[in-house]
Amino acid sequence: MKYVILRKMGGFYNSFDNDAIIISYLCGYKVKNSKTGFPISAIDKVTNILDDNKVNYIVKEKGIDKIKKNFNNGNKYQKILVKGKEKYDIDFRINNIINDLSNLSYDKLNKILDIIEEYINE
Repeated sequence: MKYVILRKMGGFYNSFDNDAIIISYLCGYKVKNSKTGFPISAIDKVTNILDDNKVNYIVKEKGIDKIKKNFNNGNKYQKILVKGKEKYDIDFRINNIINDLSNLSYDKLNKILDIIEEYINE
């Protein structure tokens, strides 16, 4: 059974790898170096979102499980992970495109923007 693990580290809770992708997708926190973190004051907000989405989770403090929530067969960890990875991949591609666009001349950039705007406004 899969669980999102939230580890208390100083004044923050952190999650890693696939768990970080789920937290990012559901809560909007950024993933950096396969990790996402949020202040300890947000733990209730995050666990409420996990509850609402029926995602199993464990809150760890000093290596001890403080809170453990198990939705058994109703656990949607894997479904949310798939959606989160799709969003993460799209965001990654968009950021790469933005970086590439910033290196273009204004003429080329305007042409590309015209094409994008035409496509969007169809």
